[in-house]
Amino acid sequence: MPFDVVSGLTGIVDAKSLSAKYLTVKDLTTIQDKVLLLLSNNNKQQVFWHNNDSGNRGQIKKKPKFTQNGLSCHKLTFVNHFKGQQETLNKVMCQDKHDLWQVM
Repeated sequence: MPFDVVSGLTGIVDAKSLSAKYLTVKDLTTIQDKVLLLLSNNNKQQVFWHNNDSGNRGQIKKKPKFTQNGLSCHKLTFVNHFKGQQETLNKVMCQDKHDLWQVM
């Protein structure tokens, strides 16, 4: 799926989080790909990611669809594992009128 279906995915990882400190660019690209896969499949509730280069891995879970400010949204939970640590991040992603997914 092309990256132009997503807007503002940089907000998936909070700048002050441990994930921002330890996840690599390839980790974040992999996470983005998995988020798109998860959001584009109504039957899928979770996906796993792993980067052999960094050894980092994680799980992304999707909650049921809901409406926020007239937009179709999902709450996503990211459980990232890196450097012997674990961090859980929660984000709301909504699809705008141009069908682009945005971190809210």
